[in-house]
Amino acid sequence: NGTRALLSAQGVPTVYLAAWVNLSATAAAIREAAPDSVAIICAGSEGQPAPEDSACAEALAALIRGEHPADPRPALFAAPHATHL
Repeated sequence: NGTRALLSAQGVPTVYLAAWVNLSATAAAIREAAPDSVAIICAGSEGQPAPEDSACAEALAALIRGEHPADPRPALFAAPHATHL
């Protein structure tokens, strides 16, 4: 699914890859670059949207705006396929 997401960004001058592990660093790099616009593309899982991708995208958008992202765990654990840690 990540390959499909990357292919959908063909022709874009700059592409950043974000995950929970590098979210703050990715947001900082985007803020420093100060692009006119940002498109966040979620990879999903098995061709379907994935709640964890949506939560990560929302957190990334918040960080880019300079906001503190909401804790995504309540929404993720409420998902029907969630794995509780």
